[in-house]
Amino acid sequence: MNPEDSVSNRLEAFIDESKRLVASAPAEVLGYIALLAGVATWVDLQLWDYGGELLVGVIGLVAGYYLMTNMLIKSGLVTDGMRGSFGAYFGVGIVVGIGTTIGLLLLIIPGLLLIVRWMPAYGYVLADGESVSDALGKSWDVTGDHFWPIAIIAGALVTIALSPVAVAAFAFADYETFSVPVMVGINVLTYLSAALSTAVGLAVYSLLAYPDREVSDVFE
Repeated sequence: MNPEDSVSNRLEAFIDESKRLVASAPAEVLGYIALLAGVATWVDLQLWDYGGELLVGVIGLVAGYYLMTNMLIKSGLVTDGMRGSFGAYFGVGIVVGIGTTIGLLLLIIPGLLLIVRWMPAYGYVLADGESVSDALGKSWDVTGDHFWPIAIIAGALVTIALSPVAVAAFAFADYETFSVPVMVGINVLTYLSAALSTAVGLAVYSLLAYPDREVSDVFE
């Protein structure tokens, strides 16, 4: 991808590749959303605190790995076997999660910066077998010239994830008074955003890690 292209053209390319990745594994995407939204809603109804959050987190970690590896394989980005392990995937998740959370809590802007610059890290660690540190470093390097189109997509994904929570918080004074449909809606949109984030991250990896490769090449 040419960094001299307009932001709108690069944004369109990222979106088109994200669509292709979602279309390559539709059953896995729908299964991921249904599973996580169902478990999260059940936990909400039980009014669990830390135990429920831990359960959702563990299931989400495994389901996210399954979704990501299937997108990589079925889209043709990986043709000779996954080079990275679940442990490396977990390691990237820990570093990205801690880094972006601290950044968001401190000044917000550093967290948003890390979200954008580390977005393709999972592709490097799983598809290319890079170490956690190398994957994060390469992600930082390749996204530098494409910050704004990636940031626009990331902003849209955050909006999808937070909008139902904001609406529900405005409409209901107490979370415990939420109706089941409201809980389901919030959780579906939350994990829809997570599934789309997975596709976008891999799309950024696909288009920036191998800029000379055409999309059609992955099927050859």
